[in-house]
Amino acid sequence: GLLPYAVAFLAMTLISVTAMALAARPFAGGVRPVWAALALAPAYLPALVIGQNSLIWLAVLLAALHALRTGQAVLAGIIIGCLTLKPQLGLLIPIALLAAWQWRTILAAAVTTILLAALPTLVTGVGYWQLLIEKLGLHADRMVTLIGELDLTVGPFFLASMLGLPTPAALALQWAITGIAALSVFVFWRSSRIGLDAKAALLLTEILLSAPYLWYYEAAMMPAIGLFLVRSGILTTRPWHLVLLVLLWI
Repeated sequence: GLLPYAVAFLAMTLISVTAMALAARPFAGGVRPVWAALALAPAYLPALVIGQNSLIWLAVLLAALHALRTGQAVLAGIIIGCLTLKPQLGLLIPIALLAAWQWRTILAAAVTTILLAALPTLVTGVGYWQLLIEKLGLHADRMVTLIGELDLTVGPFFLASMLGLPTPAALALQWAITGIAALSVFVFWRSSRIGLDAKAALLLTEILLSAPYLWYYEAAMMPAIGLFLVRSGILTTRPWHLVLLVLLWI
């Protein structure tokens, strides 16, 4: 609001791409083409074109995963606390941390979340929260009522509605998938035989499958899913693996 539109748009784009480039670097294995591919994937275009913060959210999540990988539990928690900017995408993150017994990370994330909620309340007043709850309720009702018409939404709920399933049944299917996603995340992250790359690939995939409120620009997560599938050895140089990788990238 303080800048001309063109300047603000350019600044948002540069911040988003820079954040993604910095977050992707530790996972690129020193291979510059891989780093460039993850920093500038075509899947990011919808988020960049409309100025959505999906890319920044993804970059922050990657930073948290890197902190966990390097044993920086408290830093990982502080970073994860910042992800409450989009709480609908973070529902499975606490389940992953609980399964991995990352108590220091959970505590740091909880404290960060409380501070991020409390400090603005000193400015806006507690009445903000009641208004927020009311607006969220209205928005949720609108989403459920119009889900079959919202062509830019994605995910199982929208797909089932688009295919003609009644809204209550489609919503029940979504919650069932969310439950299965939560269980799979817990099982994967509880296992000591599964590497962090495979766990990260599953977590990102289940985030997309489990969120009933999901728009097309959240597909920005897909290139990162592809990267972690490659890092974990799940995707190889087999032709159909490469096809899947390219589809995730674009």
